[in-house]
Amino acid sequence: MRFCCKVNYIIWFFVFKEIVALFVGDFDVWLNEIKEIRKSVEVRLIMAASFSSILNEKLGKSCFVTHIWGGSGSGKTVALYAATSIWANPEKGHYIAKLNNTSNFVSRLAAFLYNLPVVLDELETFNGDSKELNELIMNLAEGIDRGKAKKEGGVQDLKVWHNTFLMSGEHSISTENLGGGTYNRLIEIYCKSKIIEDGQKTSAILKRNYGFAGKLFVEYIKNISDEDLSDMYNKIYKELLQNKSTEEKQAQNMAMLL
Repeated sequence: MRFCCKVNYIIWFFVFKEIVALFVGDFDVWLNEIKEIRKSVEVRLIMAASFSSILNEKLGKSCFVTHIWGGSGSGKTVALYAATSIWANPEKGHYIAKLNNTSNFVSRLAAFLYNLPVVLDELETFNGDSKELNELIMNLAEGIDRGKAKKEGGVQDLKVWHNTFLMSGEHSISTENLGGGTYNRLIEIYCKSKIIEDGQKTSAILKRNYGFAGKLFVEYIKNISDEDLSDMYNKIYKELLQNKSTEEKQAQNMAMLL
């Protein structure tokens, strides 16, 4: 994973602090392609999860995982590229990581990105069993690393994060072995059929044009008071609880997307 040498591709590292941002390509080209593929509700949902990552800390909500899955050729990976291109270069080896990395690496990546989405492709490359996957998701959703002692004595500083985690794979995470706590921290998007018509064309466009939408979204959110933002969230959350049969934590996660 060549992530460390590609940090210049990350946009708005601490999202609500002023830093130099990097935009590549033409915003209108990106936007026109995104409008076309957003006819798919699956694409809209995974992009909403990407946008929502910067809201977790502002609204005081927990981290959660959004997993898009389906058969080969369904367009799930390209949809993940679309969600990534909001903020950064979706080319593999730049921003997107694989799930074959260690849990310690993923935790450090989450802390490094802080409140930008963590994007993890190809669930099938995960080297552990269902128990270890449960533990990984629970740890990521907690938003704080496990305490570690220093060799010379004392303890290391605890790393924290406020991200939304985007994952993709060919199979569902929701199995009979999934713990209840993990289930409540997970939203799954099933691609029953092909969701992007020409994946190669869309991928090429997204890899040449990216980084504009994140800045626009941050500017939009900064102009909304925390109180108004909280009111908007609470209204959606209460409607979900009243009208849908769902657990409170899952309703919280879905309200973040909406």
